[in-house]
Amino acid sequence: MTEPTALIVTASHTASYAKAIDASMGETLSVGPEDIDFPGWVWCTSVAGVSSWVPIAYLEIDGESGRLKRDYNAMELSVEVGQRLTRIDEVSGWYLCETESHQRGWAPMENIRAL
Repeated sequence: MTEPTALIVTASHTASYAKAIDASMGETLSVGPEDIDFPGWVWCTSVAGVSSWVPIAYLEIDGESGRLKRDYNAMELSVEVGQRLTRIDEVSGWYLCETESHQRGWAPMENIRAL
């Protein structure tokens, strides 16, 4: 985790998926291929059948399965230019952010800058 930092959105981003993995530390996920555009992320599927990108840094991978090293929610944020966010964490090109209305999710770093 990084220190919380104030951010501002410089380019809008629309979340790609309506459903996202929301899993607890120790939960096992099926692990698929690594993201070509954002290395450091792998496509995973939960036991409930929900699939999302998961940071490799959050997993202990053994073959085609991975155990989460921490609680994880893959929800992406849809953000608009000028929107203010607080950075909670940063992983492989993405920020885990919180909006002023306390919604948490991931947004690409390329769309955001520090205030």
